[in-house]
Amino acid sequence: MIYYVRSAYGLNNPWFRRAKASGGPVLFLVAQGWYLWTVLKVRPRLPLAGSAALVLVGFATLSVPPYVALILVAATLTTLAILDRG
Repeated sequence: MIYYVRSAYGLNNPWFRRAKASGGPVLFLVAQGWYLWTVLKVRPRLPLAGSAALVLVGFATLSVPPYVALILVAATLTTLAILDRG
């Protein structure tokens, strides 16, 4: 039997919706950094620094509207992609 914890907002909690915007990319960059570090024996700084930057952006997005949160996350990911190609 599965029990669900219900809150006043449920999954429509504004903080939860904004946290989802940067949560996926953070997990991807941490996994990529772990893979490069353990399997290929490369010391990646960009994925780990990018995940730290996305965590900071995630905290900053708690006080802005959702469209601004998506713009901030997209700008951060675009900057990381440009730096990674260089």
